[in-house]
Amino acid sequence: KVTDMQFMFYSCVKLTEVPLFDTSNVTNMHCMFWNCHLLTTIPLFDTSKVTDMTSMFYNCPALTTIPALNTSNVTNMRDMFHGCKSLTVVPQLDMSKVTDATYIFQDCTSLEAVHMININTRLDLYSDKLTREAIVEVIGNLMPQTGETKTLGLGAHNLAKLTEEDKKVATDKGWILEGEF
Repeated sequence: KVTDMQFMFYSCVKLTEVPLFDTSNVTNMHCMFWNCHLLTTIPLFDTSKVTDMTSMFYNCPALTTIPALNTSNVTNMRDMFHGCKSLTVVPQLDMSKVTDATYIFQDCTSLEAVHMININTRLDLYSDKLTREAIVEVIGNLMPQTGETKTLGLGAHNLAKLTEEDKKVATDKGWILEGEF
C-alpha cells in the first residue's frame, strides 16, 4: 500500500542490485536511487501511478540499463538520469505529461540513443555519442507546439550532425534547436 518511495535508497553507495517488489500504488519516486554508485540496473517496476521521478537515478554512474518504465503519468523528470555516466540507451519513455525535464541527461557522457516519445517539454541532449539517427528519432517524437515554442538543446556537436531537412522537421513543429549550452 506504500505510495511514497522518495529517498528510499538515497546514498546507498554500495547497493549493487534491487529486487523486484510491489510498487503498484507508488506515486512518488523522487531521489529513490540518488547516489547509488554501484547500481547497474533495476527491475521493471510498476510505475503506472508515479507522477514524480525527479532525480530518481541522480549520480548513479554505474547504471548501464533501465527497463522501459511506464511514465505515462509522470510530470517531473528533472535530473532523472543526471550523472549516469555509463547509461548508453534510454528505452521508450512517455513524456506526454512531463512539464520539467531540466538536466535530465546532464553528464550522461555515454548516451547513444534516447527512445522517448510524446516529448512536450524542453529536452537537452549533449552526449557526443548520439548518432544522427538517434537525434532524428527524438525530433520525430517532439510534440507539435502551438503558440509557445519549446527548445531541444543539442550542443554544437550534435546540431552539426543534422541536415537542414532534419532541422526543419523540428522547427515546423514549433521547436527551437539550440546548439550552445
